[in-house]
Amino acid sequence: RVQETNQALVIALQERLSSNNPDEVIGALDILLGSNEDANQVLAQLDENWFTSTRGLTPLLLSLNSLANVDPSVQQVKLRQMLVNRLAENSSLNSPPVSLNGVQRVRLGAFYIQQYEVTNGEYRQFNPKHNTEEPDKHPVTKISWYDAMIYSAWLGGTLPSAAEWEHAASGNSSRVYPWGNDPPNPKLANYASQSRRVNTNLKAAPVGSYPEGATPELIHDLAGNVWEWCRDSELDTRILKGGSYFNTARFLENTSQNLFHPEETGSLVGFRVLWPISLE
Repeated sequence: RVQETNQALVIALQERLSSNNPDEVIGALDILLGSNEDANQVLAQLDENWFTSTRGLTPLLLSLNSLANVDPSVQQVKLRQMLVNRLAENSSLNSPPVSLNGVQRVRLGAFYIQQYEVTNGEYRQFNPKHNTEEPDKHPVTKISWYDAMIYSAWLGGTLPSAAEWEHAASGNSSRVYPWGNDPPNPKLANYASQSRRVNTNLKAAPVGSYPEGATPELIHDLAGNVWEWCRDSELDTRILKGGSYFNTARFLENTSQNLFHPEETGSLVGFRVLWPISLE
């Protein structure tokens, strides 16, 4: 009887997890969370397609984020960890760290946000084969939105929404730029000022290279260096914030944004991780 119950649960989950309706996916995960069955055993019988690519797993993580916002629970955190562990096992990625020791982050109200953009060195702890020729301290680039979402989940977090990102940059005083309301200059951010366009090769800088441009809360590089993926979608694209070393000053305002296809992996695009308090 236990085996029959387990198999019926697997079939129900397979049907609902394959749905294009997000409510169905959330409902399926809710069933798994509420089941008395061993979640690891159930997951082991599910379609491997969800656990062989970042694109396959990301919709499940988004649905779990939605559940956490409504009714956070320890079970959800454990399930997210199991999902990411299965992907790591099937995709030659490293297992998630046991703690966030060494990850520098700042608390802002209902969430923590990474103090610096994710670096090549940090990302290679997740995927050792990525950007192997690039310096450890530079922001990681050539990362799709899907990969950024999975790395964030690997660290127990998610990507910030555009609103959360703007809150980190603007604070409670509605700053125009992360540092305040003064216009950008080459001491505040890595961007394409007129002098840099004429006299130097434009490229990313090591994270934290512009301390004068940090927010009062000491969050660095929210303006310039590389664009940063956000969780939000607009049609079939995803929002990016912050501008990059290739962009002019007008893209550095906290309210500015860009749109890329989620599979795009440009050299101007990176990200940072956010941890909602509800996911801890």
